[in-house]
Amino acid sequence: MLGIIVGLLLIMLSIYQFYATSRSFKSLKKGNYTDPSPFMLPTLWTSTIIAIFLAIAGIGTIIILK
Repeated sequence: MLGIIVGLLLIMLSIYQFYATSRSFKSLKKGNYTDPSPFMLPTLWTSTIIAIFLAIAGIGTIIILK
């Protein structure tokens, strides 16, 4: 039971991470940032990779600790 709860929590964090990343990317694309950091693109890529790992960890936790 605890494994399912932890897995669902990780999947929810992954969904939020994807949402925050896409919102930041759309805002950057629209030009809402007057002087964006040169590290913005690597930050968005890293955020996407973290979201993917969170989703994989959540699914794995649900499968293994079911």
